[in-house]
Amino acid sequence: MDGPRPHRPTIELLESFPTEAQVGTTIDFTVRVSCHEGCDLGGGVLEVVDADGTVQTSQLSRADVEEGVVADLSVKAPPRTGAAKWAIGFPEQEIGGCVHEEGSLAFACEVLPHTTSMAIWGVPTPMKGSRFTVNVGIKCSALCPLGGQLVEIWDGEGVKLGEGKLGDEPRPDTDGLYEGEVTLTAPDRTGVFSASVGFSPDELDLPHVDTAGDFTFRCVELPEHTVIVRVVHEEIDAPLGDIEVRLGPYQAMTDSEGVAGVAVAKGTYELSVWRIDIEPVSMRVKVTGDTEIDVAAAPRRIVDEDEERMWM
Repeated sequence: MDGPRPHRPTIELLESFPTEAQVGTTIDFTVRVSCHEGCDLGGGVLEVVDADGTVQTSQLSRADVEEGVVADLSVKAPPRTGAAKWAIGFPEQEIGGCVHEEGSLAFACEVLPHTTSMAIWGVPTPMKGSRFTVNVGIKCSALCPLGGQLVEIWDGEGVKLGEGKLGDEPRPDTDGLYEGEVTLTAPDRTGVFSASVGFSPDELDLPHVDTAGDFTFRCVELPEHTVIVRVVHEEIDAPLGDIEVRLGPYQAMTDSEGVAGVAVAKGTYELSVWRIDIEPVSMRVKVTGDTEIDVAAAPRRIVDEDEERMWM
């Protein structure tokens, strides 16, 4: 006499499995397994098999769901790009005195390389033919360690201008941004120039997408004269240091006495004095030799819009 017919289980994903994932990342998901006869399958075993045949087992938990029991599972995307497939298997097993036949569910996604992003800052205004540095930051979308990776800078004609390596640790107070300082030589003529920063993470363990960025810089003539700018305060209580003084593309910061020495080439410039708590000052200056200029500065006026508004 034949025994009782095995019960048939059903396996389903409780949410959509992602269609894409980055290499090496962990994908969490939840499945529900139910019996057509209404059996409690708590304590049953599931098997997750990846494309390489690796099997990991998980036990179904008892859960307060209307139908079936659930298991929280995770798989790891392979370290290579392309299509990746997995299968969840419910091997034939006896649960609650009833035999349940095997069942399976297949799912897949496209595995993509990690992306990288770039930030460029600290671009100065170099003298023609001089050496200067630019700061470059690179970040991986999966926060991979990028210390020691090479960064290169090229001009608009494809000539390499310089290279540098990212630091061993992320920049402080950032989430995985690795910073490198690249030194390059300015052209031997004045003008505005463009450059490209390239990052090709070929030596990393996992595939990454290259990233690039552009920036411009201005080359100026070598300084011939020094302009001493003295900020004369009018009712300013704060120290007079760290006030930005600009003569065209040339700039300097004042010392604690409100004095800045700006090295410039001969010419006519717009002199500007700025700090957030003082009123901006601007004037036209012609430089033919070493000179001193006094600039009167006053506290920044805060405008109360309510006082300016006419009420009806």
